[in-house]
Amino acid sequence: MESGDTPLLDEWRQGDLTLEAIELPVIALDGQDLSWQAINASYGVVVLSQSCDIIRDVEMRPYIQVAGLVPATDGEIAKAIRKETPSRIHLDCLVGRNLLIDLDAAATVHKAVVAKWQRTSGCVSDEERRRIAVGFARHRQRFAFPDSFNELVRPVRRWIESKRNKASPQGNFVKAICEIRVHCDNWDEPTELTFIAVVNHIPDKEEFLEWESAAKSLEEKATHDAYPTAEVRIVTYDDISAREYLESDRLDWDGLSDAP
Repeated sequence: MESGDTPLLDEWRQGDLTLEAIELPVIALDGQDLSWQAINASYGVVVLSQSCDIIRDVEMRPYIQVAGLVPATDGEIAKAIRKETPSRIHLDCLVGRNLLIDLDAAATVHKAVVAKWQRTSGCVSDEERRRIAVGFARHRQRFAFPDSFNELVRPVRRWIESKRNKASPQGNFVKAICEIRVHCDNWDEPTELTFIAVVNHIPDKEEFLEWESAAKSLEEKATHDAYPTAEVRIVTYDDISAREYLESDRLDWDGLSDAP
Protein backbone atom coordinates (compact mmCIF):
# COMPACT_ATOMS: atom_id res chain seq x y z
CA MET A 1 0.00 0.00 0.00
CA GLU A 2 1.24 3.48 -0.75
CA SER A 3 0.02 7.04 -1.01
CA GLY A 4 -1.36 8.46 -4.22
CA ASP A 5 -4.34 6.90 -5.94
CA THR A 6 -4.24 3.78 -3.72
CA PRO A 7 -5.61 4.23 -0.18
CA LEU A 8 -2.99 3.50 2.44
CA LEU A 9 -5.38 1.58 4.70
CA ASP A 10 -7.75 0.02 2.19
CA GLU A 11 -8.54 -2.98 4.43
CA TRP A 12 -9.09 -1.06 7.67
CA ARG A 13 -12.51 -0.02 8.97
CA GLN A 14 -13.86 1.82 11.99
CA GLY A 15 -13.67 -0.52 14.98
CA ASP A 16 -10.71 -2.52 13.66
CA LEU A 17 -7.88 -2.96 16.13
CA THR A 18 -4.38 -4.10 16.79
CA LEU A 19 -3.48 -6.06 19.91
CA GLU A 20 0.15 -4.94 19.76
CA ALA A 21 1.53 -2.69 22.49
CA ILE A 22 1.39 0.89 21.19
CA GLU A 23 2.59 4.21 22.57
CA LEU A 24 0.14 7.02 21.86
CA PRO A 25 1.37 10.63 21.76
CA VAL A 26 0.07 13.18 24.27
CA ILE A 27 1.09 16.77 25.03
CA ALA A 28 2.01 17.23 28.69
CA LEU A 29 3.85 19.67 30.94
CA ASP A 30 7.49 19.06 31.80
CA GLY A 31 7.95 21.64 34.52
CA GLN A 32 6.79 24.82 32.79
CA ASP A 33 7.43 23.57 29.27
CA LEU A 34 5.27 21.58 26.91
CA SER A 35 6.63 18.18 25.99
CA TRP A 36 5.62 15.12 24.00
CA GLN A 37 4.94 12.13 26.19
CA ALA A 38 3.24 8.80 25.59
CA ILE A 39 0.15 6.96 26.73
CA ASN A 40 1.21 3.35 27.09
CA ALA A 41 -1.51 1.39 25.30
CA SER A 42 0.07 -1.93 26.16
CA TYR A 43 -3.04 -3.95 25.24
CA GLY A 44 -3.48 -2.38 21.81
CA VAL A 45 -5.72 0.24 20.21
CA VAL A 46 -8.97 0.54 18.25
CA VAL A 47 -9.55 2.80 15.24
CA LEU A 48 -12.18 5.49 15.93
CA SER A 49 -12.22 7.32 12.60
CA GLN A 50 -15.04 6.70 10.16
CA SER A 51 -14.33 4.07 7.53
CA CYS A 52 -14.67 6.55 4.66
CA ASP A 53 -11.88 8.69 6.17
CA ILE A 54 -9.67 5.69 6.90
CA ILE A 55 -9.58 4.53 3.29
CA ARG A 56 -9.22 8.01 1.77
CA ASP A 57 -5.89 8.68 0.11
CA VAL A 58 -3.18 9.64 2.58
CA GLU A 59 -2.51 12.87 0.69
CA MET A 60 -6.09 13.97 1.44
CA ARG A 61 -6.57 12.41 4.89
CA PRO A 62 -3.16 11.70 6.44
CA TYR A 63 -4.34 11.14 10.02
CA ILE A 64 -6.80 8.96 11.90
CA GLN A 65 -7.91 8.76 15.52
CA VAL A 66 -7.41 5.73 17.74
CA ALA A 67 -8.13 4.85 21.37
CA GLY A 68 -6.39 2.48 23.74
CA LEU A 69 -7.66 -0.85 25.06
CA VAL A 70 -7.67 -1.25 28.83
CA PRO A 71 -8.22 -4.24 31.14
CA ALA A 72 -11.63 -4.44 32.80
CA THR A 73 -13.42 -6.52 35.40
CA ASP A 74 -16.52 -8.58 34.63
CA GLY A 75 -18.61 -5.91 36.36
CA GLU A 76 -17.10 -3.11 34.28
CA ILE A 77 -17.68 -5.08 31.10
CA ALA A 78 -21.31 -5.71 32.07
CA LYS A 79 -21.82 -1.97 32.60
CA ALA A 80 -20.26 -1.21 29.21
CA ILE A 81 -22.54 -3.74 27.52
CA ARG A 82 -25.51 -2.01 29.20
CA LYS A 83 -24.16 1.31 27.82
CA GLU A 84 -23.77 2.78 31.31
CA THR A 85 -20.17 3.96 30.76
CA PRO A 86 -19.92 6.19 27.67
CA SER A 87 -16.12 6.45 27.95
CA ARG A 88 -15.71 2.66 27.93
CA ILE A 89 -16.98 0.72 24.91
CA HIS A 90 -17.37 -3.04 24.53
CA LEU A 91 -16.55 -4.96 21.35
CA ASP A 92 -17.86 -8.48 20.80
CA CYS A 93 -14.52 -9.61 19.38
CA LEU A 94 -12.88 -8.83 22.75
CA VAL A 95 -15.02 -11.33 24.67
CA GLY A 96 -12.68 -13.46 26.77
CA ARG A 97 -9.88 -10.91 26.74
CA ASN A 98 -11.40 -8.71 29.48
CA LEU A 99 -10.67 -5.52 27.54
CA LEU A 100 -12.66 -2.37 26.83
CA ILE A 101 -12.05 0.60 24.55
CA ASP A 102 -11.02 3.63 26.63
CA LEU A 103 -12.25 6.68 24.72
CA ASP A 104 -10.49 8.99 27.18
CA ALA A 105 -7.15 7.58 26.02
CA ALA A 106 -7.40 8.74 22.41
CA ALA A 107 -4.77 10.11 20.04
CA THR A 108 -4.20 11.14 16.41
CA VAL A 109 -1.70 9.09 14.42
CA HIS A 110 -0.42 9.12 10.86
CA LYS A 111 -1.73 6.45 8.52
CA ALA A 112 1.82 5.38 7.68
CA VAL A 113 2.17 4.29 11.32
CA VAL A 114 -1.11 2.38 11.33
CA ALA A 115 -0.12 0.59 8.12
CA LYS A 116 2.67 -1.14 10.06
CA TRP A 117 0.27 -2.58 12.66
CA GLN A 118 -1.13 -6.10 12.59
CA ARG A 119 -4.82 -5.58 11.83
CA THR A 120 -7.55 -7.52 13.64
CA SER A 121 -11.11 -7.17 12.38
CA GLY A 122 -13.26 -5.46 15.02
CA CYS A 123 -16.90 -5.70 13.92
CA VAL A 124 -18.52 -8.73 12.36
CA SER A 125 -21.97 -7.32 11.54
CA ASP A 126 -23.66 -4.12 10.44
CA GLU A 127 -25.49 -4.06 13.77
CA GLU A 128 -22.22 -3.99 15.70
CA ARG A 129 -20.71 -1.39 13.37
CA ARG A 130 -23.76 0.80 13.94
CA ARG A 131 -23.58 0.23 17.71
CA ILE A 132 -19.95 1.27 18.12
CA ALA A 133 -20.42 4.29 15.82
CA VAL A 134 -23.25 5.44 18.08
CA GLY A 135 -21.09 4.75 21.13
CA PHE A 136 -18.18 6.78 19.77
CA ALA A 137 -20.48 9.70 18.95
CA ARG A 138 -22.28 9.52 22.29
CA HIS A 139 -19.03 10.01 24.18
CA ARG A 140 -18.66 13.45 22.60
CA GLN A 141 -22.35 14.42 22.61
CA ARG A 142 -23.29 13.90 26.26
CA PHE A 143 -25.47 16.64 27.66
CA ALA A 144 -23.96 18.64 30.54
CA PHE A 145 -26.65 18.34 33.19
CA PRO A 146 -26.53 20.97 35.98
CA ASP A 147 -24.85 19.96 39.25
CA SER A 148 -28.17 20.32 41.07
CA PHE A 149 -29.74 17.76 38.74
CA ASN A 150 -26.84 15.37 39.34
CA GLU A 151 -27.60 15.66 43.05
CA LEU A 152 -31.27 14.90 42.39
CA VAL A 153 -30.52 11.80 40.33
CA ARG A 154 -28.09 10.05 42.70
CA PRO A 155 -30.85 8.34 44.74
CA VAL A 156 -32.42 7.23 41.46
CA ARG A 157 -29.15 5.64 40.42
CA ARG A 158 -28.73 3.88 43.74
CA TRP A 159 -32.29 2.47 43.56
CA ILE A 160 -31.72 1.18 40.04
CA GLU A 161 -28.39 -0.42 40.97
CA SER A 162 -29.95 -2.06 44.04
CA LYS A 163 -32.68 -3.72 41.95
CA ARG A 164 -30.66 -4.74 38.89
CA ASN A 165 -29.84 -8.28 40.01
CA LYS A 166 -33.06 -8.93 41.91
CA ALA A 167 -35.42 -11.71 40.80
CA SER A 168 -38.48 -9.49 41.19
CA PRO A 169 -40.82 -7.31 39.11
CA GLN A 170 -38.64 -4.31 40.04
CA GLY A 171 -35.54 -6.20 38.90
CA ASN A 172 -37.27 -7.16 35.65
CA PHE A 173 -38.18 -3.51 35.12
CA VAL A 174 -34.58 -2.37 35.58
CA LYS A 175 -33.21 -5.11 33.32
CA ALA A 176 -35.73 -4.14 30.61
CA ILE A 177 -34.56 -0.50 30.52
CA CYS A 178 -32.64 0.28 27.32
CA GLU A 179 -31.99 3.88 28.34
CA ILE A 180 -33.37 6.65 30.51
CA ARG A 181 -33.92 10.02 28.85
CA VAL A 182 -34.60 13.29 30.64
CA HIS A 183 -36.77 16.17 29.49
CA CYS A 184 -36.82 19.54 31.25
CA ASP A 185 -38.69 22.54 29.89
CA ASN A 186 -36.06 25.03 31.12
CA TRP A 187 -32.91 24.04 32.99
CA ASP A 188 -32.48 27.60 34.32
CA GLU A 189 -36.06 27.86 35.64
CA PRO A 190 -37.58 24.36 35.45
CA THR A 191 -41.33 23.86 35.79
CA GLU A 192 -41.50 20.36 34.26
CA LEU A 193 -39.15 17.40 34.71
CA THR A 194 -39.75 14.01 33.08
CA PHE A 195 -37.75 10.80 33.14
CA ILE A 196 -38.51 8.62 30.12
CA ALA A 197 -37.63 4.99 30.82
CA VAL A 198 -37.36 3.33 27.40
CA VAL A 199 -37.84 -0.42 27.82
CA ASN A 200 -37.43 -3.28 25.38
CA HIS A 201 -40.95 -4.60 25.98
CA ILE A 202 -44.15 -4.03 27.95
CA PRO A 203 -45.04 -7.02 30.18
CA ASP A 204 -48.47 -8.37 31.01
CA LYS A 205 -50.88 -6.12 32.87
CA GLU A 206 -50.16 -7.53 36.33
CA GLU A 207 -46.40 -7.06 36.12
CA PHE A 208 -46.76 -3.70 34.39
CA LEU A 209 -48.66 -2.47 37.44
CA GLU A 210 -45.56 -3.43 39.47
CA TRP A 211 -43.39 -1.49 37.03
CA GLU A 212 -45.61 1.55 37.40
CA SER A 213 -45.31 1.22 41.19
CA ALA A 214 -41.52 1.17 40.79
CA ALA A 215 -41.76 4.30 38.63
CA LYS A 216 -43.66 6.00 41.47
CA SER A 217 -40.85 5.06 43.84
CA LEU A 218 -38.37 6.71 41.49
CA GLU A 219 -40.52 9.85 41.36
CA GLU A 220 -40.39 10.04 45.15
CA LYS A 221 -36.61 9.69 45.14
CA ALA A 222 -36.06 12.29 42.40
CA THR A 223 -36.50 15.34 44.63
CA HIS A 224 -34.55 18.57 44.88
CA ASP A 225 -35.46 22.10 45.94
CA ALA A 226 -34.45 23.41 42.51
CA TYR A 227 -36.86 21.17 40.58
CA PRO A 228 -40.59 20.41 40.41
CA THR A 229 -41.93 16.94 41.18
CA ALA A 230 -40.58 14.56 38.56
CA GLU A 231 -42.69 12.30 36.36
CA VAL A 232 -41.42 8.86 35.28
CA ARG A 233 -42.88 7.47 32.06
CA ILE A 234 -42.39 3.90 30.84
CA VAL A 235 -42.37 3.57 27.03
CA THR A 236 -40.93 1.45 24.24
CA TYR A 237 -39.16 2.93 21.22
CA ASP A 238 -42.42 2.47 19.31
CA ASP A 239 -44.25 4.64 21.86
CA ILE A 240 -41.93 7.65 21.91
CA SER A 241 -42.08 10.19 19.08
CA ALA A 242 -39.02 11.40 17.22
CA ARG A 243 -39.65 14.89 18.63
CA GLU A 244 -39.78 13.62 22.21
CA TYR A 245 -36.57 11.69 21.67
CA LEU A 246 -34.71 14.65 20.16
CA GLU A 247 -35.96 17.08 22.80
CA SER A 248 -34.73 14.87 25.64
CA ASP A 249 -31.23 13.88 26.74
CA ARG A 250 -29.85 10.49 27.66
CA LEU A 251 -29.05 10.03 31.32
CA ASP A 252 -25.59 8.51 31.74
CA TRP A 253 -24.19 7.29 35.03
CA ASP A 254 -20.55 7.65 33.94
CA GLY A 255 -18.82 10.20 36.16
CA LEU A 256 -21.76 10.55 38.54
CA SER A 257 -20.56 10.23 42.12
CA ASP A 258 -22.23 7.76 44.47
CA ALA A 259 -21.74 10.18 47.35
CA PRO A 260 -24.96 11.36 49.02
